[in-house]
Amino acid sequence: MCTGASNLLRFHIVLSVGQSFAALASYVMPVVGVLLGAAVLGEPLSPSVVAALALVLAGFALARRGR
Repeated sequence: MCTGASNLLRFHIVLSVGQSFAALASYVMPVVGVLLGAAVLGEPLSPSVVAALALVLAGFALARRGR
């Protein structure tokens, strides 16, 4: 049931914003995971983790800008 719902949502996103943006959205998931881990579980954010998150977001922005 959950898998079917997630697939329907993914297909809706692909139809709405395009395949390339939908593929880029998967790069944001680790960023959300790290930020939620820090907020909910109190995990530390080291400078290297913050730098990695910045690189991921910068890459996302550059790829999106090329559209």
